[in-house]
Amino acid sequence: EGDFKAEHGSVKSSKFDELQRQVKEEKLLEDAAAQLNKALALPDNITLRAEECGETNAFYDPNGPAITMCYELMEHFYLTFRSTGLAEQKAYDKMFAATRFVFLHEVGHALIDKYKLPVTGSEEDSADHLSAFINLEELGQSGVDACFASADLFKISSKMAKTTSAD
Repeated sequence: EGDFKAEHGSVKSSKFDELQRQVKEEKLLEDAAAQLNKALALPDNITLRAEECGETNAFYDPNGPAITMCYELMEHFYLTFRSTGLAEQKAYDKMFAATRFVFLHEVGHALIDKYKLPVTGSEEDSADHLSAFINLEELGQSGVDACFASADLFKISSKMAKTTSAD
C-alpha cells in the first residue's frame, strides 16, 4: 500500500520565498499528507508538492504520480483578492483557503485515477464535488471558508473577464 508523501520543490524567483517559507514552516504539505494517509489506503505513493512551475496552475500528474501546487497560482489568487480592495492579511487568508479547495480538487483527480473510479459527466465536476465534500464534511469552518473563497474567486474572475471583454 502507498502513502501521500510531502516534497518541497524549488523556487527560482525570490518573489516566492515567503510563500515557500510559510508552506514549509507551517508544514502544510506534511499535515495534508498525514490527514490523507489516515483516511485513505492508496495502491501506491502519491507525492504532494509545492513549487514554482513557470505557469499559473495546479495539477495531478499520473506519471509521477504527484499533485503539484504552483506558487504562481497562489500568487494569482492573492492578487485577485487584493484587486477587490481586501487588506493584505485578509487576501492572504482567502488565498490559502482557495488553495485548499484547489488542492483537494487535485486530490480528487488522483483518487479517480488510482482507484479507477467511474465518473459520470465531467471529471472536473467530479473533482470539484469531492473537494467540496471533504471541505464541508471533514474540515469544519476552515472547509466552509475554502468553499466560499473559491466561489468568491470564480465570481471575481468572471467579473474581471466581463470587464476585459467589454473594453
